[in-house]
Amino acid sequence: MKNLIKKIILILILLLTAVIIFLSTLGFETSNFNEIISKQIKITYPSADIKLKKIKIKLDLRNRNLFLSTDNPSIVYKKTDVPIKKFDIYFDFLDLLKSKIKIKKAIIEIDEFEINEAKSVLVGIKPSNLKTLLLNNFSNGTIKLNLNIDFNENLKIDDFKVSGYIKKGNLLLSKKIKLINTNFNFIADKKLILIN
Repeated sequence: MKNLIKKIILILILLLTAVIIFLSTLGFETSNFNEIISKQIKITYPSADIKLKKIKIKLDLRNRNLFLSTDNPSIVYKKTDVPIKKFDIYFDFLDLLKSKIKIKKAIIEIDEFEINEAKSVLVGIKPSNLKTLLLNNFSNGTIKLNLNIDFNENLKIDDFKVSGYIKKGNLLLSKKIKLINTNFNFIADKKLILIN
């Protein structure tokens, strides 16, 4: 009887280990969360229209997070198609065990698109320092962004980090200084913008 209990416990441990390894490396594909995520984002950002493809559920053991990942979702914000290449949404694993669904952060990779199109998307979005810089000082060219956004309890942006590059853009530094057809990389957060 003791051997049977030991074998059952060993099998359960092996199964649990296999599931954790599977979720940490490959992930589990589903479309069950598509509607829930789309509705939650629509409530917070009514100007956004999101259609998700298959979502992959993965486990981030280091940060005790469960995250949903999707590639090439269809996102329209204020009637502008946003060319999102990758979209990851992170949940606290322990909160999920308590039946609380709370989005902690999102990592979004936006493919190249025209700066003038990006301006129409940025008008209603915070943070304001990066938005002000892009709206008032740039024209023409293309931009690529990688966003790392932390959310508060109400799904409002709490903190952020943005990195990316601009190609063939025009930058107005002052009334007398204007850079035309310029390329550069940038990193920004709430307090600082670095341009290389």
